[in-house]
Amino acid sequence: MKSQLEIPSNFYEPLTIAVVMPHPWKGGFFRVACMLANMLSELDFRGRPISVILSVPPDYEYETTFLKPNVRVNSFLIQQVKSDDERFVSEEARNRLCSEGNELPVVSAVTTYPLRDTRLVDSIDGYILLNALFYEGVFVSTKPTAIYMADLIQRHVPAIYGAESNYDSPNWTADRNQRATLKNAHAVFTTTPGTKQDVLTYGGVSKSKHVDFPLFFIDIAEKHINSPKEVVGQFTDLLTGEKITPGESPYFLWVTNASPHKNQVNGLDMLRSYYDQGGDLDCYICGPVTELLVPGASALPYLQSVHAKIKSLGPLASRLKIVSYVNEGFYLELLRKAEFLWHNVLYDNGSFSIIEAKIVGTPILSSSYPQIKYIAETYDIGCEFFDPRSIEDGAASLAQMSRRKTRSKPTNMAINQVDFRKNLLSVLELMFPIKN
Repeated sequence: MKSQLEIPSNFYEPLTIAVVMPHPWKGGFFRVACMLANMLSELDFRGRPISVILSVPPDYEYETTFLKPNVRVNSFLIQQVKSDDERFVSEEARNRLCSEGNELPVVSAVTTYPLRDTRLVDSIDGYILLNALFYEGVFVSTKPTAIYMADLIQRHVPAIYGAESNYDSPNWTADRNQRATLKNAHAVFTTTPGTKQDVLTYGGVSKSKHVDFPLFFIDIAEKHINSPKEVVGQFTDLLTGEKITPGESPYFLWVTNASPHKNQVNGLDMLRSYYDQGGDLDCYICGPVTELLVPGASALPYLQSVHAKIKSLGPLASRLKIVSYVNEGFYLELLRKAEFLWHNVLYDNGSFSIIEAKIVGTPILSSSYPQIKYIAETYDIGCEFFDPRSIEDGAASLAQMSRRKTRSKPTNMAINQVDFRKNLLSVLELMFPIKN
């Protein structure tokens, strides 16, 4: 008779989790991935340490500044597989995906090489996907999968997927794949009440699979606050080719991208009204792929409407300065020197930019919508709000902020580490349930 508890053979082996970025998105999205990977690497789960791989798209350019040294980085590739291939598709997933007689295409990490020495997909014990949006099919794996859902913007701003109503168009096919992937996951977690509701009602996720998370972010300004400020040189305005030295003339900063949910068309009308009424601040525009806002840079219908708006400004367009995407140091200095941050959006899961503005002491003018108000209240961020669908209110709010002369002191901000760890362990419990 055994006198002690029998220990499983893999008890001391690390549990290997891949945090997966399916798309080469920049900025806050990458930092979210880093935050998840870092926190996972500090945990142990039922006595096992966790080995973490951050899986990014091939040729993705990234900085290791925000990653802990023990987090490995490698490429993530998917490939379509047959729905009856038991190596990749569980019986439960197969029954769910084919239950309505309309078999969906499926993809899996067939050619993922997270460990260069073994090149084995089997090296992974589980996946945490960020947003899980795949054009090629529904993500499946015989390994447990969890999903962090930042938002389901298309439910509220369908224009982000184009004007066509064809459900078989690539974007709406990806939406169908995403929602099926959500239903198929072992766990789904969100950070705001609005996105949670979207995941449950639009995504069809069972409440038993959902985990509430505190908002999490990496304070990119922390290392800059108590150190000498970086000297930001000139940048080239993409609209005119002119060399601009930030701070030579006063400006506010519009952080955006090229998606319709960022409200560029209404925003440009607000700017026209603001300048027509004597507005005296330039507007610097920065963010991922904002170079596509330059007239002639894209043939996409929505962006062409943005281009037309910019051209219609005539001489007033000289007040716009498109900076495009910049590194964190440059961005923080642009934010510090700005008279205020303009967060102009129709709908999303909130913005890290308002947190970053609070950290460096820059006033904030933000669209009014549930997620951003939740974040502002949670972190005591003193935003001024405007209606993003009202040109009159937007222009008046810009004018009011332009007259504001008070700034806050820079401050440190931190996430709730205790809740973050606790809820991350809850996700792992759903991914790896104890079998009877």
